[in-house]
Amino acid sequence: MSFKLLLAITILCAGPARTSLAADNPLAKDLVTSVKTFCNQFEGIAAKRSSSSAAAQCIELINSGVSQGRFRFDRAQASVCLLAQTNGATLTACQSVLTGTKTVGDKCESSIDCQQPYSCIGAQASQTGKCAAPLSAGSPCDDESVYASQFFAVSNRGVCASGLHCVVGRNQICAKN
Repeated sequence: MSFKLLLAITILCAGPARTSLAADNPLAKDLVTSVKTFCNQFEGIAAKRSSSSAAAQCIELINSGVSQGRFRFDRAQASVCLLAQTNGATLTACQSVLTGTKTVGDKCESSIDCQQPYSCIGAQASQTGKCAAPLSAGSPCDDESVYASQFFAVSNRGVCASGLHCVVGRNQICAKN
């Protein structure tokens, strides 16, 4: 067999060159489609109209967090969350759509990145924080988790312990809801 014939067979059998793992991986395509569908439906229900900037932020935040390994997206919980939202139920089901992968001491961008029950303490727009125990009542806090995306607004645990929130005022402190 000639070298040219062998080379031609090899090229034909190998198929086109692969340019990107995400573009060729059906699971990645399915995840991207799942995230886009979830965000568009959630933000549409939340706003009772098309909220493209909120949906775009939701898609971007989930895709970047998943691709960076900060958290995982659970398709089954996403369906439960959408059903709860459609029925006007409380949105606690939405807090399980994303599962944080970071543990105590790991860098984080938001509390969503941290494994339960930890929170991301010290994160700002220009700096990362660290996963740590949530802050107790009376602790000074600086929770700047403001999102256009309604999904991220309800799914972010914030920096204060359960049942508390960061009260905005002259001195921001964790206090009862």
